[in-house]
Amino acid sequence: MRDKSITRHASVRELEIDNAMRTAARFAGLGKIDKAVPIYQRILSGDPNHAGAQAKLAELAFATNAFDIAVGLAQRAIAREPNGPYALGATLMLGQTL
Repeated sequence: MRDKSITRHASVRELEIDNAMRTAARFAGLGKIDKAVPIYQRILSGDPNHAGAQAKLAELAFATNAFDIAVGLAQRAIAREPNGPYALGATLMLGQTL
């Protein structure tokens, strides 16, 4: 019985992260970087290896000319999930930054 509870908890957490990612993306799309950044940072505080949050935060760092931060975040995202859904964007952004 306990295993179902753990699985359900993991699913709820994943939904919360997905919702937070969508919310941050909406803010970023509206140019509200100051509202998007803390959401991505909050995701990373709970899961420091979340490749999606790393990649999206790298894009925002790039957009604000924080190139050193952008490079580090993009490299971490690519290393974490080299074939994941954010890898191509992170790779392209990394190439532009370098």
